[in-house]
Amino acid sequence: MVEPKLPVMARPAPETENRGAAATDLPLTAKIVKALEANRFACEYQPIVRADTEEVWAYEALARFSFDGEVVPPNRVFGALRQDPTLFFMLEARVKTFQLTHRPRGVRLFVNLDPQVCEEAYQLDHWLESLRGHENLVVEIIENTSVTNQENIRRFMQRLSDVGVDAALDDIGGSQNLFSFDLLDHCHYLKLDRRWFDRLAEHPSYRALLAGLIEFARARGIHTVLEGIESRRDLSFARSLGVDFIQGFLFRDAFVTVKDVPLALRREGVPSPTVMI
Repeated sequence: MVEPKLPVMARPAPETENRGAAATDLPLTAKIVKALEANRFACEYQPIVRADTEEVWAYEALARFSFDGEVVPPNRVFGALRQDPTLFFMLEARVKTFQLTHRPRGVRLFVNLDPQVCEEAYQLDHWLESLRGHENLVVEIIENTSVTNQENIRRFMQRLSDVGVDAALDDIGGSQNLFSFDLLDHCHYLKLDRRWFDRLAEHPSYRALLAGLIEFARARGIHTVLEGIESRRDLSFARSLGVDFIQGFLFRDAFVTVKDVPLALRREGVPSPTVMI
């Protein structure tokens, strides 16, 4: 992947203190900049499994962060960056480079993109240029965007298709996510959030809605992935629904974690990465 072309240097915004950000976010943002300068990243590849045969069919790349020996959840990292769109984009661009470089071979790869890093023209140009040519690649669009931005996301999904990259709608049915029918026209996969298990436990009538959504996807040639599979009972339920693929901690033994030395050192021949299975 190519380095992103930025209109300004990515750095912690000096006005952050004046926006009332939590004190814990300020040093975290500085640590993110330090990680960017050192090109130190990690990734966990979680398998996406065929519901019928339990064969590993794809992997989803999930960013993992450790700053000064402290493991920091990804939601904290990305949450701290929402007030600094330029730094957010720079981190995502570097993370995706890492994820594509170390991807498991011979299977599809799903990568996540937040709509916030796909809004500006230079951002869209970067993603289209850097993702073009990667085989068996699927971009998951995280459905946390506003209604006013959905048209931009729809166009982005169409442009992804033009360069040979499939698109997935992520976290459908999640507690903080929107769902847009307009985005289905350029969607190849629906990823159903694990929140469906809780919702069905509280209100069994939701099964009719979920079953209808899966049937609609099948009629449109859209594949379905049910997340949150943690037990054989969950697996049996997924099969009863007729989803195509499943994902979750039931398949923990197939997770792959990759940690890397700085990219600059790797170019000089330092052996890397360290792979833990």
